[in-house]
Amino acid sequence: MNIDLYLAKLKSLEAKATPGPWMINYSDFDGHGLLDSEGAFIVNKGLTLSDANLIVESQSAIPQLISIIEKQKEALEHCNHSLGPCETIDKALGHEIPE
Repeated sequence: MNIDLYLAKLKSLEAKATPGPWMINYSDFDGHGLLDSEGAFIVNKGLTLSDANLIVESQSAIPQLISIIEKQKEALEHCNHSLGPCETIDKALGHEIPE
């Protein structure tokens, strides 16, 4: 997996999605839905509470996780340049390892 490509994909998906934070529309009748920050439906019904909780938390977490990964990647690249090539760091960064 190439970290840069994966982060670019996540950023693109997040940028195209309805802005958060999202909320759960609780319903005992026909499953739970999702609302955007203004109360408009994103998903009207049919979600289990567990699925709705995961989706809402994931939508909020993705920008933070991207930032954490980018900072860790920077730190690993700094260590790799400071200490010299390190196969473990290169693998973590998704770099090609010469044989």
